[in-house]
Amino acid sequence: MKRSGFINLERMRKGLRAGRKPVAVAVTAALIGGCGNTEEVDIYTSLQECLQRQLGEAQMCHAAFEEALREAEQTAPKYTSQADCEYDFGEQNCVTQQHQGGSWFMPAMAGFMMGRALSGGDRVAPLYQSSQLRSPVHGKWVTSDGKIVANSDQRQARVSPDSFRPKPISARPLSRGGFGTQAAARSSWGG
Repeated sequence: MKRSGFINLERMRKGLRAGRKPVAVAVTAALIGGCGNTEEVDIYTSLQECLQRQLGEAQMCHAAFEEALREAEQTAPKYTSQADCEYDFGEQNCVTQQHQGGSWFMPAMAGFMMGRALSGGDRVAPLYQSSQLRSPVHGKWVTSDGKIVANSDQRQARVSPDSFRPKPISARPLSRGGFGTQAAARSSWGG
């Protein structure tokens, strides 16, 4: 008899063995979804959308929108030229912000996300989008630090709690392609 007649092919197969699949699937599902590493957030494109989806919660929507605008003003990526901002975010997607001795150009807030903290309060963060097809964040909701939250057609997402961690105030301007490069690097890190 040949030596190959004694080989147990089932034992050599890659992947999970039939008897271990249910346990492995259950463990994987628990690790991905159930450990409290993410929280559900609602995504709104405007104050009006929040008011329509959160009937009877006008005060909450107004407060969340105003908080997102304040944070966007402080933490949005800043550019020294409008052309550099539009290179990353697209034409008509950048606004001017005055500061001592000059102006910054920054992406316009495209929306905001809101989640409930375990302590019961609402947490808010501004979101941005790029209309540039070449941008790594085209068609995505992205935070001011370049973290991709969801696809732009989604109105709910699961994010890590640090998505709401206070961002450093953006004072150093980016160069052309700077934000897209940072976001692409973050997405390739899985974060």
